[in-house]
Amino acid sequence: MSCSQTTSSSDASGTLSIGISNGGQQLASASNSGSVNVITYTSIKVILGRISIKSANGLDSLDFRQDTPLITTLNLDTTIQDIGSIRIPPGTYDETRFRIAKLDSADAMLYTDNVDMRDISIRADGYLNGFVDSVFVWTTSLNVKQVHKFTPVTIAAGDTVRLVFEFDVSQWFSDGAGGRLDPRMALTTGSVQPQIENNVKAAFRVYQN
Repeated sequence: MSCSQTTSSSDASGTLSIGISNGGQQLASASNSGSVNVITYTSIKVILGRISIKSANGLDSLDFRQDTPLITTLNLDTTIQDIGSIRIPPGTYDETRFRIAKLDSADAMLYTDNVDMRDISIRADGYLNGFVDSVFVWTTSLNVKQVHKFTPVTIAAGDTVRLVFEFDVSQWFSDGAGGRLDPRMALTTGSVQPQIENNVKAAFRVYQN
């Protein structure tokens, strides 16, 4: 991943690293749900496009730029996966803008090499209710820009700071009433796909680690 930045004229800088997390929840369960009460993930892949970090005063911005999308496989435990770092001017930062990016044929080599991610942006594999033969594969072609405020982070010259992008996967299949949506029904008549996609966008936060 290549990075570039738009900064103030100061030569002094700190280092900003970006990590990605699944929220530390492999199991998503609900005691009062219907046919689906436990969702176990075996693999979760998310494609990220451009990531920008904005300063609270509006004077500085940092861009993680990629010639191609970044396909990330979320760790299924509590560990955070680091995806890159960049030099950053001293200041206070409180906003990030990033894109959940769909992989399409314009991405050439990545498209050829990643058959399981063609024309989609997120893929979640797993099984239901503890039965390993009750498998599901849920995908989405979401291609959206996300803007999120986070608790302001102040960076001084020489500092190294990590921001974590957390996708809380335990909420992706929530029905909003304490139960779970069935990921196998996402592409059927009466699809729950829009609700799941809204959950994905809502179950996200950025924090300093």
